[in-house]
Amino acid sequence: MLEKAINRQSDFLKGSETNQDDLETKSKLEEFFKNGGKKEICVLERKDLRTDSNPDGGYLVRPQFSTQIITKIFETSPVRQYADVETIGTNELVLDIDDNEAGYEWVGEGSLGSDTTTPQIGQLSIKVHKIATKPRISNEALEDPIRNLESWLQGKVSEKFARAEATSFISGNGITRPKGILTYSAWASAGVYEREKLEQIASGSSGAFTIDGLINIQNSLLEQFQSNAIWMMNRSSFGSILKLNSANSYHFLSLQPSSQKQGMIELSLLGKPVVYASDIPIPAGNALSAIYGDFRAGYKIVDRVGINILRDPYSVDGFVVYKTYKRVGGAVQNYQALKIQKLG
Repeated sequence: MLEKAINRQSDFLKGSETNQDDLETKSKLEEFFKNGGKKEICVLERKDLRTDSNPDGGYLVRPQFSTQIITKIFETSPVRQYADVETIGTNELVLDIDDNEAGYEWVGEGSLGSDTTTPQIGQLSIKVHKIATKPRISNEALEDPIRNLESWLQGKVSEKFARAEATSFISGNGITRPKGILTYSAWASAGVYEREKLEQIASGSSGAFTIDGLINIQNSLLEQFQSNAIWMMNRSSFGSILKLNSANSYHFLSLQPSSQKQGMIELSLLGKPVVYASDIPIPAGNALSAIYGDFRAGYKIVDRVGINILRDPYSVDGFVVYKTYKRVGGAVQNYQALKIQKLG
């Protein structure tokens, strides 16, 4: 009976303007019926929307107001756009790490030689973690608005989740959240590979980028990763790089906008694209202020299903609670593909 009701709703929604959003809601509803809603929801953020308080929703129910919403822009780090993303059906992804090699020796004619070392295989486990929220809207706010509050709220939650996970991909500690690129320890010696660590290249000046430091970090990356390599840094960091003064530095570093791409100016540094990431620290003493490398080869993002939304009109009297969560994990999967610039 539930299946028939859902299918009838789907047929009705096919002609609506918000078909895509409604079909996604239908998909989440089907998932709730299947899972039974037995998973615990933890609360990371809670906001109440009400009609009797203007900042909490009252502004949105006055019909004489414009339908336009002036939205604040929040900066983020677009790691997901460049990383290797995989969707799994369990709570953990296990990868084999082949970073060892066989031993060898030169032997003379007629000699069998001695035993040599056998390469060993390592493993990397990436667990998924849960990010959740339970915002709620009063029944009156849902009945009287001039716009679709449910759709607006779901969009805000999705955006918040995206920014929260992006921050974790850069600086997450790996405990109840993804492990960020900048939280890995440094290789003990320059150019000497260590598993579960990343090489940090000093700029040569405390708290500042230098031309030599930028050249050194780019040249530290192996040729196999150079073709897909990009720079990722804070906007203010790139601004400080633009101010570097040296003979022919602008020409040599290719600091000027390099090309037009879909109407946008594409910035480059040493011939490679520059991507802004607000979660990477700004220039300061010993700050890890830039990442250079092949992010698709270097960082793995693991998704478990997607965003789950449960519309609960029963738990809190007078309100509809939106129990929303997402499960995602992340970790560095190749410790040679990413290099970090340390301003020291």
